[in-house]
Amino acid sequence: MADNEQKVKELADEYERLNKLHKENTDKVQESRRETEKLIEAMGDEAKKIKEVIKAEKKLELARQAGIKDLTKYTDAIEKAKDALDDNDKAIFEHTKKLEEQAKAVEKSNKAIEEHEKKLKAEKEALEKSNKEYKKRKKILGEVAEGMNTLAGTQVSNLFSFKGLMSAGAAYMHQLDAQRVSLRKATGQVNSLTDNLNNMMNANDGLYLSLEENTQVLSSLSTGMTKFLSLSDQQQSSVQSLSKTYFRLGADAGSTATMFDKLGYAFNLTTEQALSAGDGLISMSTSIGRPIAEVQKDLVELAPELSRFGARGIQVFEKLAVQARQLGMTVKQAFDMTELFDTFESSANVTGRLNAQLGLQLNSVELMKASSEDRIQLLRQEFAMQGKNIDTMGRRQQQMIASILGTDVESARRLLGDAIGLEQFQKPGEEKTDSKNIKKLTTLTTQIEVRQEQMFNTQEKALTAIIDSGKHIVGALGPMLGRILTTLIVMTAASAVAGMRGFSLLRPNVASTYKAPKTFKLNKTTPTQPASNASNISRVSRTRRPTGNLVTGSGRRTTP
Repeated sequence: MADNEQKVKELADEYERLNKLHKENTDKVQESRRETEKLIEAMGDEAKKIKEVIKAEKKLELARQAGIKDLTKYTDAIEKAKDALDDNDKAIFEHTKKLEEQAKAVEKSNKAIEEHEKKLKAEKEALEKSNKEYKKRKKILGEVAEGMNTLAGTQVSNLFSFKGLMSAGAAYMHQLDAQRVSLRKATGQVNSLTDNLNNMMNANDGLYLSLEENTQVLSSLSTGMTKFLSLSDQQQSSVQSLSKTYFRLGADAGSTATMFDKLGYAFNLTTEQALSAGDGLISMSTSIGRPIAEVQKDLVELAPELSRFGARGIQVFEKLAVQARQLGMTVKQAFDMTELFDTFESSANVTGRLNAQLGLQLNSVELMKASSEDRIQLLRQEFAMQGKNIDTMGRRQQQMIASILGTDVESARRLLGDAIGLEQFQKPGEEKTDSKNIKKLTTLTTQIEVRQEQMFNTQEKALTAIIDSGKHIVGALGPMLGRILTTLIVMTAASAVAGMRGFSLLRPNVASTYKAPKTFKLNKTTPTQPASNASNISRVSRTRRPTGNLVTGSGRRTTP
């Protein structure tokens, strides 16, 4: 198709050159014609000049015969006539020379035109041949495009035609405008986040987030992460990239923004540390076989309680998350269990009751000083060392343990029962969630649609200019539309009034020209009516004929 278009362009250029040559040739012919006219005029002048020379010589001869001694006047007249004749001869020579040159130029131009016409003929034949080939290819391409639509699940064939391409481009332009307006409303930032959105769209990161999804992520970061707008461009870009990854993995954009905010304030992490922690959570979620959205939710929920650990709170959370997964508990449940041993009084109460009832040797001070993630391990180890298995205990013992721990029997069984090994959550052949495999979380249709959006987004500046121009035009039309509407209303009202006047002038004519049918008769209605079969029409007073000029149906005035 591109070759065919190039041939059409070359053919058009050749036609343009040929037209230019024809114009130049016409100009040369016209110039030659004018030069010929000048030559003819000069030759006519030559005859006059010769006559003047002969006339001057005759006058000189007559003067000599008359015996005039001073012949200077006559000789000067002869010289003057001869000089004029010489000048005319020179002009004739110059005109003749120019005519010869112009004849050669016209001949050369004719040859050039002939060569171009031959070339045009050859190019036209080549183009016709190419058009036939193009039609065949277009037919094949159309069949392929239909197949691609079916394969891709979207109208990708639109991009195979100029009309479809322009239509898709216009649709993206309006979508871009809508998403920018949405971003501005959500963040209160008019222009400062425009470049961020463009960078997110143009990033070839394999995440395949659409314009709408990128806008959602950016809006959430701007409103949910307090420090986001104060970060450097590089830091914002890194946070956006990781947030996009979380979004593609199924996490909510708002929750991700809240997570970054908690990492900064609850755990007192720098932006770089928060990014590292975010990457670590993804790896951890993969290792324990839980979706990142659930892990993120647990972190946000526990952040206020874990904030007392500062930067180490992330490590505490990760260990608790692993333990909770192995025990089949939520992270919140596991953390609440560890909180039983956080104060001396509570720790002494729980350990004392367990030791007394089950014969354990738990150390309340050791449990209180231990970190949250280690307390569960110490408790389970003591049960194992004493040969206690909650699953083999009686119902009453299980209820007693649950009561001491301040929970239900099911949760107590999960806490003290058999743990599941992490290797059991990692099935053979399961791949790690990374940049290479994350594209498997998007459909083919999504990938194609996002690629189309990215293609159009490369022309973002041009699309922005069109949007701004369109809004400017609409703004300028505002006052004009009001005046146009007012004018239309006035014109409509004037037309209606004119129509009513015309109708009122027609009404008298209708009554005066009406004739009742011959068969139309009225029955007797009053005793005073002359005859039973007489027509009542005759007793009806006729409408008085109007005087003056009337307007007939044709619109002409007539005099009755």
